[in-house]
Amino acid sequence: ALMYAPAAGDEMRRKLAERAREGRDQANRAFERGKSAFDKARQAAGSAPGSEDAL
Repeated sequence: ALMYAPAAGDEMRRKLAERAREGRDQANRAFERGKSAFDKARQAAGSAPGSEDAL
């Protein structure tokens, strides 16, 4: 059976920090995509007839 030892403390902290950065970057990209989609929908609604009450 192949067994793995846990990573050393410094190595584990480095890996956790990297994963946290990746997660933050991914969340920021998702936020920006959502914001862009909302802005496009808002512009489209604003140019539609009778859109004074829209978004």
